[in-house]
Amino acid sequence: MTENESNLIELTVARPDEALFNQSKSLMELAQNYEITSPEVAINAGDDLKAVKALAKQIEDKRTSITKPLNQALREVNDLFKPAKNWLKKAEGFLKGKMLLAVKPMKLATVTVSTFNNAARVRSTRNRSSGRASS
Repeated sequence: MTENESNLIELTVARPDEALFNQSKSLMELAQNYEITSPEVAINAGDDLKAVKALAKQIEDKRTSITKPLNQALREVNDLFKPAKNWLKKAEGFLKGKMLLAVKPMKLATVTVSTFNNAARVRSTRNRSSGRASS
């Protein structure tokens, strides 16, 4: 395999610890079934809320530890193709501009010929109706 054929980016994503998902689900179920009926239960709910927020931060840290290299890889791929995309965009603009410049005189010539042909037909029709030969 040559250098040009090698992988530009290799990325392996390890599955996060399943315990984080299990804890998240347990806390959701706990919160769903909460009935705050006294100040003591409200204090316990506050403690559980702290646990929810702490676990949410852990989950976010794990998620960003995976997405950060993915985002970096995406930026590198986009940067890799950017020059070629820009050249092709410019090439498209050049070709469209030159085609437009070439078509304008052709349209004018078509209109001129068409106008001439229409005028000749009108003259011929007038000449025939007046009895003169067309010239």
